[in-house]
Amino acid sequence: MQTGNSSITAPPKRDLKYLPLSALQRWDHQRDIREPSVEEIAESIEQTGYNPAKPMRVFATPSGYQVVAGGHRLAALQELGVGPDFEIPCVVEPDSADKYEVAVTDNRNDESAT
Repeated sequence: MQTGNSSITAPPKRDLKYLPLSALQRWDHQRDIREPSVEEIAESIEQTGYNPAKPMRVFATPSGYQVVAGGHRLAALQELGVGPDFEIPCVVEPDSADKYEVAVTDNRNDESAT
């Protein structure tokens, strides 16, 4: 195994922010929310609690934050009726990031993890 390979770079470090549910809105261009997925996620959250290991990925807007990755989790939390002050771990993407690229990358990572 070769060590010190300078062609491998670490992903950029992104800080988590805990944002209240009331500040999060679904991104209009997100894929359709599938009810069976939302129900499964809601059931999992009820049984084990919200898992912060996979933060939602959001962009800041004048009125709050748009969720571009994590829409099913957002819908599940809303379905469960958690309060508006319930804090969700999120990565706030820079304005220069492409929303579609963020969403597609996150979805690919989800698919490869299953």
